[in-house]
Amino acid sequence: MQLIIVRIVQASALLLAAALAACGRSLAAPLREVGRGYLVALALLIAVDLALLKPAVPHNIWHEQHAVSFVIQVEDGASEGLQNLHGPTYGTVMRAFHLLSGKRLSVFSINYAIAGVSVVLLFLLVYLLFDSGSLALLAASLLTFLPAHIRLSATECSFILVESMSLLTLLLFTLFLKGRRPRFFLAGLLSLLNLMHLRAEMMLLAPAMVFVYFLIMDEGPRWDFLRSAPIRAGLAAAALLTIPRVIEILHTADPRIKQIGPLALPHPVPVNDIFFDMGWTPPLYLVLFLVGFIGMAVRHRRAFLFFNAYWLCAVGFYWAHRTCIALKVRTGMADQFVLVVIAAYGTHALIRVLLGRSRILGLALAHGALAASLLGYWDVIQTLYTRQQEFLFLQEAGGKLPARSALVYLSGQDDPGVASSREYQKEALESAAARMGKKVLPMGIRRFLRTQDIVAMKPVYFYKGVACHVIPWAAGPGAAGSQVDASMMVDGENPACRLMEDSFLLKPVTTASITDRPHGWDRMTGDGKVIGLYQVLPRGRTEGRNRVIDGRGKQELLSLIREIDGVAGDPASTLAALDRLAGRLPRDAAVQVERAQAAARLGRREEALSALRRAEGLGPGEPDLRAVAGIYSRLKEPAKALAALDALARARPDSAALQVERAEFLAGLGRREEALSALRRAEGLGPGEPDLRAIGGIYKELKEPAKALAALERLARKRPDDGGVQVERALLSLDLGRKADAVDAFRRAEALKVGGDDLRRVAWGYQSLGRCPDSLRVWEALLRGPRPRSKDYSDKAVCEYLLGRKKEAVLDLNRAIKIDPAGLEAYVSLGAIYSNQGAAQKALEMYERGLAVPAGPAMERARQQLLDGRETARRKMASP
Repeated sequence: MQLIIVRIVQASALLLAAALAACGRSLAAPLREVGRGYLVALALLIAVDLALLKPAVPHNIWHEQHAVSFVIQVEDGASEGLQNLHGPTYGTVMRAFHLLSGKRLSVFSINYAIAGVSVVLLFLLVYLLFDSGSLALLAASLLTFLPAHIRLSATECSFILVESMSLLTLLLFTLFLKGRRPRFFLAGLLSLLNLMHLRAEMMLLAPAMVFVYFLIMDEGPRWDFLRSAPIRAGLAAAALLTIPRVIEILHTADPRIKQIGPLALPHPVPVNDIFFDMGWTPPLYLVLFLVGFIGMAVRHRRAFLFFNAYWLCAVGFYWAHRTCIALKVRTGMADQFVLVVIAAYGTHALIRVLLGRSRILGLALAHGALAASLLGYWDVIQTLYTRQQEFLFLQEAGGKLPARSALVYLSGQDDPGVASSREYQKEALESAAARMGKKVLPMGIRRFLRTQDIVAMKPVYFYKGVACHVIPWAAGPGAAGSQVDASMMVDGENPACRLMEDSFLLKPVTTASITDRPHGWDRMTGDGKVIGLYQVLPRGRTEGRNRVIDGRGKQELLSLIREIDGVAGDPASTLAALDRLAGRLPRDAAVQVERAQAAARLGRREEALSALRRAEGLGPGEPDLRAVAGIYSRLKEPAKALAALDALARARPDSAALQVERAEFLAGLGRREEALSALRRAEGLGPGEPDLRAIGGIYKELKEPAKALAALERLARKRPDDGGVQVERALLSLDLGRKADAVDAFRRAEALKVGGDDLRRVAWGYQSLGRCPDSLRVWEALLRGPRPRSKDYSDKAVCEYLLGRKKEAVLDLNRAIKIDPAGLEAYVSLGAIYSNQGAAQKALEMYERGLAVPAGPAMERARQQLLDGRETARRKMASP
């Protein structure tokens, strides 16, 4: 379902871009009408914003929810999860910008661009609605200088695009209402569709606001535009394209949708909208808003009704989610541009009343007052919140992690409350290390404490982050998923983090002091708390030692050792860890089997054999016996491998797969009759499809093509659509001289559209039957593929030569040499053709070229053919 939604959004985003390009001249028309002076002022305003205001803003995420992993995924080029910010539109736009810029732009720089587009769109919308360039410029200025907008337009996530796409949608529908041109309505629908796929709540809010907009702002005959066939078709298509997303939202029961119905207002905060919060918005804005509210109600009633319906509806909808300042600020971006328009209307009215005709002076004074109002809010704009301070530190600390080290951190398993932050510390550290080509093994504190004396990886590092100093909001057992409350803290520190400090010596690698400036659901216990990356050094006994290991604990330790092996790529470290585990579990067969595998990988044959003998003496279970057989086979001990399989077969006498494995080992040992006996037992036990395929292969190895064919016939009845089975049937029929059956099976394989090596075997099979036209048809099909092989051209040339197409054969052999100059077969064939045509000199040159190519043992036969051909060519040239 998610993939369908992503594809819908990607297609609609491309169509929207095309529609905007097609409407480009009409979209620019208001800019041409507004006057050059206002356009120059707008350009200067955007330049001030991008060159002076935005660089002052912290350039990283401001809260851990979603944003850290999203930033990492965009910058690392990953695509998984980019659709998880309530919808795929924002991820699609960000990845598109990132790719189009050649990955030169950061996520925050892209947000700059989106915020700048919002200013231009607001300018155009206000001009179209009020037919006033000065009012449009004031609206753009108020949005640009609004402290909350400056702050959030560089660091927020999907709400930035909510603002821009809301403005674009309203602008396109406004253009439609003014000119009644269907292309604007259809472009507006595309914009609305992308807006609805931006966040879950927009699936409801966006179409509701558009409906209200048409209801209030349409001055013509009500809904007469619906008579247009293109518009009706567009509405129908848009409705159908939203169905998958609606199903997904209803299926996941998004909490934003659950609140639809009787609108509850739980957990009210003192001021619920960020625009009316004096800590974020200068009092000047509030005064101008009040004047604009009254003035618009008197002079522009339609606009008054729509704008107030818009922001009141948004505030009411988000009210239940604004229980902390983070949500109050973020969701404010969905409606603050509407409040800015009302304040801009008030500014315009005051200038008109107080200064009369001195409009230019009034605009200049207004801009000066807006810019001056920022001075009192500069700290708000520049403040690094707690999580921002930590995110910057994580980028530095991750680069200092050595490759193949273990990273211990406070995980969701240590405290489930931490899981709500998506464990972003781990994501950021891993990503920073990966950018420097380093691979690390992350693990939670409690997992490390249970297993630390087994971990052979050196060194081990502990990240003590903000989460170690945080009490989750509404703290208490079970609150927000947390199992930690204030009474469990030691000096304001999470008990799991304190346990690390009590159990080990922590040598600082890099540290930082963090100021408590929260902007989310949690707080540190005070300013000046230290976070850092520490090297973990031993200090006496720890929780992990002398722990009684049950079956679950053993599996956890073995799983950890395998993870270490995957990260470190060092079998010696793995074997050392297994030796420690074997010391704690001396009578565990599974541990001895793991030790044998690690020793075998290191080439320590005797050590591996010794561990296997111990495992066998401890009475291994069925999985361990199978592993024992595999290790013995790797150590070139087929008889012992067979003994392990025999023991397993006695434990499971009804297993056809085990009998097949036994037969394979017996065949490898040259014990033909015993292998045949094992195969008969397997066939009597009703083997499954994989076993039937293996049975056919073993019978073929034992020179029993008829029995191999019978097994494959049974498999073909079970898998009538498997072209590979038909190819195997055909080749076995060839071995038995059943040419008609072979041709029939080859035809079936072709009909099933086999590819790759199976298709090559079909071509070779036809060629061995002397059916060169059929073979040539197959080679041509292969060569139409994306990456034809040199040998495909060489083999095709043989068929062409046999059919008398000598010119085509020479061309294909030259193509083969061009693709792979080291392919000696092409030189042999080309030399033979020249020799048969009487061109001994050309043949000699070709053989010499082939002999000049370095060739390994695998090409010895072809090299000998070149030597023989060279001698033949020399004799022909020497004879009169």
